[in-house]
Amino acid sequence: MPLAEALRVLLGLLRDSGAPHKVAAQSGQFQQSLPAGRTYQLLRMRIDPSLGLIPEITGHRLMVSIRLMRQDEEGRLKLAAQDASFELTLCS
Repeated sequence: MPLAEALRVLLGLLRDSGAPHKVAAQSGQFQQSLPAGRTYQLLRMRIDPSLGLIPEITGHRLMVSIRLMRQDEEGRLKLAAQDASFELTLCS
């Protein structure tokens, strides 16, 4: 239990270190360059669940890319070619 409590506190501090920003994905895709010299440990994304979109997130030290996917009838993920807004938080 002490380890679980320490991790809860540490993750809480990390999650609270970022400020949320409203962003929009044009045709289901979003990209953002990251500032040079700044390191981020965690990306948080909040999207309306009623949209039925599944985010595919990739990132590295220079850029974050998010593709919004939707399941087809056969269960495969395909790019949802629609505009959607969501909340993005970069935590350091």
